[in-house]
Amino acid sequence: MLKVINKILVPTDGSEYSKHALAAALQYAEQYQSKIKLIHVVHQPISSMTVSAEIYSFSLTEEQINEIGNTIMEKTLVGNDISKVSIEKEISEGYPATVILDEIKEGIDLVVMGTSGHGPLAGALIGSVTQRVLADATCPVLIVK
Repeated sequence: MLKVINKILVPTDGSEYSKHALAAALQYAEQYQSKIKLIHVVHQPISSMTVSAEIYSFSLTEEQINEIGNTIMEKTLVGNDISKVSIEKEISEGYPATVILDEIKEGIDLVVMGTSGHGPLAGALIGSVTQRVLADATCPVLIVK
């Protein structure tokens, strides 16, 4: 029996792979009359520096996170016709794989994501975030190259 696809999650990092993933998700969304949730997760590693026994932390402000997220979203949308599909956009902060897996628990029927992105393993066949989502997702995951 074929499962109904009501909501499709498309994580994006602004890479070409993410654009391809969105294009594939749009085809599924049109066919199954699904909604798409486009999400970008800003990962802030803990950055600190000790100077004369004082610790200074460096992190992005909420405004900077939103600016980065909006730039990534727009970069992903360029060249994709989104006029026939309902798209919800979300910018989150955290570890990307964890945030994506948490989103799945909130009622996602399909995840469509790129093979690799801009992370430290960008040259690998499949990125570390994609590997973790594949391993732990409770819904189907479509990987797009």
